[in-house]
Amino acid sequence: MPALDHVRGLAAFLVFTWHFLHQSPEGPVPYDFVPAVPIFSLLDEGFTGVSLFMALSGYLFAKLLDGKQVSYLPSSPTER
Repeated sequence: MPALDHVRGLAAFLVFTWHFLHQSPEGPVPYDFVPAVPIFSLLDEGFTGVSLFMALSGYLFAKLLDGKQVSYLPSSPTER
């Protein structure tokens, strides 16, 4: 699902942007900054990108494993 990979990339970019803009308490954008347009508040909150990234990652991993058996440990020491 390439389209969801792009949305997941956008979510990672939102997180990166938040960390870049709020790298210190005083700037370049102060922590207590409130955007003038309310919809931009979603872009200013770092947790929006984290939540979106985690939800999409879980969904994509579930689709990737659809019905497959996951073996976390080898069944015998010789398979290592």
